[in-house]
Amino acid sequence: MYVRLCNDKASYSIIAKLQMCVVISGTHLLTLRAVDGDLGDNGHVMYALQGIEPDDVISRRLFSVNATSGELRLGDTAASLDREAVSTYRLTVVAHDLGVPRMTSSTVVNVDVLDINDNEPQIAVSTVTSDSQCHVTESADIGTFVALVSVSDADLGDNGNTRCELVPDLHFELVELQRSAKFKIVTRALLDRETRDEYHLNVTCSDRGQPPRSAVSDVIVFVDDINDHAPYFRVGEYHFVVTENNAIGQSIGHVTAEDRDVGDNAHLDYVITGDLSSTVNFRVDVETGVVRAVAVLDYEAAPRGGFRFQVDARDNGSPSLTATTNVTVVVADVNDVIPRFVDRSYTFVTSENQPKGSVVGRVRATDPEVGEFGVVYYSLDAASEEFQIDDVTGTITTRRPLDRELFPVYRIVVQASNSNNDSSTRPSGTADVTVYVGDVNDHAPEIELPALSESGQFPVYVSSGLSRGRRATRIIAHDADAGVNATLTFYLRGDDAAFVVDESTGVVYVDSDLSGITQETFVYRVLVIDKGVPPLSSSASLTIIVNSSIPVPPLSSDDYPDSGNT
Repeated sequence: MYVRLCNDKASYSIIAKLQMCVVISGTHLLTLRAVDGDLGDNGHVMYALQGIEPDDVISRRLFSVNATSGELRLGDTAASLDREAVSTYRLTVVAHDLGVPRMTSSTVVNVDVLDINDNEPQIAVSTVTSDSQCHVTESADIGTFVALVSVSDADLGDNGNTRCELVPDLHFELVELQRSAKFKIVTRALLDRETRDEYHLNVTCSDRGQPPRSAVSDVIVFVDDINDHAPYFRVGEYHFVVTENNAIGQSIGHVTAEDRDVGDNAHLDYVITGDLSSTVNFRVDVETGVVRAVAVLDYEAAPRGGFRFQVDARDNGSPSLTATTNVTVVVADVNDVIPRFVDRSYTFVTSENQPKGSVVGRVRATDPEVGEFGVVYYSLDAASEEFQIDDVTGTITTRRPLDRELFPVYRIVVQASNSNNDSSTRPSGTADVTVYVGDVNDHAPEIELPALSESGQFPVYVSSGLSRGRRATRIIAHDADAGVNATLTFYLRGDDAAFVVDESTGVVYVDSDLSGITQETFVYRVLVIDKGVPPLSSSASLTIIVNSSIPVPPLSSDDYPDSGNT
């Protein structure tokens, strides 16, 4: 394309349309040609882009004109052309001669950037709920609105013309709203929250460009519950047995109902219905369904067939739904006097590491009644891996050796009843038993400092400026035993007496003049002995390196033990 500029023309527009999948720097757009009737420099024409405004400066970076040939080409930064940002560039091209005075003429070139399909569709899902999530009730009719889908594409024509689909589409469908690039998600089938409470959908939108571009938006639809299921009891009828002379508030049994709904629709309240004697003697916990006796029951006064009443389970839905079950409570005749322990609590001490079957102690209970009701049998309230009790004598023995360092004290509950049949209902007296495990000296001291590394002993570095009586380091050890078995004595063995250790604290002190030492290594043997019988000990190597380059540390509370740290 050539454009001729004439002197008698002020300017005119040339439209150059640009459409490229890949913008290449230096691409030729058109050639402008100006005619000057003069001769020599007066007729020699030069070309340039004109403009000082910001938009002109940007344009001059995107485009260039050859000063002598008038060829208009794409500039070095032409790769940043984006029709969605700027669709048209207005270029002013000036032609001037080299005469004096200089004569000029100009023209305007409008470069339209044509669209290519370089933008994916943008999908926005809107809901009518406050939490921005998609909700629909399980009672929703077919065609109920769920969410609004808006689609936009910054491209033009077919490149910006989108079509959408919903996957999967068994329970929901996508309905276009009058070709407005808006769709609504509606129900396509009846829903049941108890069968499925949420659906994961994909909205896929594609444009009609070549090749087409597409976008996918994930949509989760939550199915909200309605109260469409009545509660139901796990069993049709409950039978409970309670012994006479029961405690007020004692648990008799537990009725349990369930509801397939959720939330308030599944929140159940329990209530007793029936005759006056039932409501006077029993209560049911409104939240848990635990049936309790609220009066002391007497076998001789109770109905022979037991107390009979109903328990309703009502949900908190609207309207509320109810289930009913029958309950029978039989009052059993039992021995009215239970055995009582001579002492309410017992304390025993047994040494650790004793063999299985060692006697810990003996408990004793009495029952003033005669006959079989006066026979006392002993048992543990809960199974124990460490202890057992003779059911006749009440003697408690060990089931395995005990380790004080693992468990120094045990607390168990012993029972005394008139029956040794674990399966029968047996009222019993109880007593608390505390067993202290006595320590034996079965652990040698463990030395923590000086410590060992994989490469050997960690040395202790000491300044030669430390005076006699200053703290050099400390031997740290512990003993898992207790009492005198864990009381430790520290010893330091070596070929010299430059350092000494406090036998009770393990603090190592300077015991000679170190001031003349530049570098010297002292090696000692550390011995730690407990005061058990027989005593146990451990030893370790202690390496102390005295160096004059090490700064003297400030005084500590351990320094000069014989002077009171003054």
